[in-house]
Amino acid sequence: KQQGGYSERSVETIEGEVGRYLAHRLDRPMSELTRLELVALHDRLTADGKPYLANRVVRHVSAIWRSLDKVHELTGSNPARAVTPNPYSPNRTRIAAADLPDWYAKVQTLSPVRRDLQLFCLFTGMRDHAATRVRWEHVDEDAGTLVVPRPKGGEAKAFTLPLAPGVLELLRKRRAENVIEFSAFGGDSGWMFPGLTRSRPFRVQPVAEAKEYRGPRGKRTRFIPGLHTLRRTFLSVATEIGISELDRHVLAKHAFGGQSVNESY
Repeated sequence: KQQGGYSERSVETIEGEVGRYLAHRLDRPMSELTRLELVALHDRLTADGKPYLANRVVRHVSAIWRSLDKVHELTGSNPARAVTPNPYSPNRTRIAAADLPDWYAKVQTLSPVRRDLQLFCLFTGMRDHAATRVRWEHVDEDAGTLVVPRPKGGEAKAFTLPLAPGVLELLRKRRAENVIEFSAFGGDSGWMFPGLTRSRPFRVQPVAEAKEYRGPRGKRTRFIPGLHTLRRTFLSVATEIGISELDRHVLAKHAFGGQSVNESY
């Protein structure tokens, strides 16, 4: 489902983050939001160690302004234009090739479904939201391909991704194990990486949370990096082994523009 060109997931993100960080402004006209207010908010979030969240909230405001301006012709100019976004670090988290054995050893301690989800993301570079929602009908084993119908939760067009032989073998085993593991719940309901709802009656659904934490309650820490880190590793390795810039864009389903999105990965 899309609203005004934005996917349902994106709308939820915008409503949640704007509602949290601009709660005191929600009952006031959009046109009264000043550049100084938005710059101050961006600076505060950045100072709190959340530079990318700061950028994202400003982008939310800009998108809302543009949408309202089309209908109501707001006075003044978009306040987001006064904000200088934080640069993306060239050293954003990724797993170096030398660290993969340690990562792999940790992955082997996860549940079978979550273990295979981690490996699948490492070898495909897929976005976490799309990867957790892959269904068996999306896979063509004969062609060795996977159709990704909603690469960014509905914002981008579907595309076909080639799968390496090792990934296809992983998926064959995953399908067979799903039959056994979820037999009491009527099967995996077509989900490649299924999970169960938290409350009874238990129902099968795609894995709801892919992050992995360990430790006692109140002191839990990240056990392994998130799935998006694997996407950065995928593109970094692709660069090192000579995959062309064009092919990397296609494999990652990144938009083409003046600045290469791949460079920040």
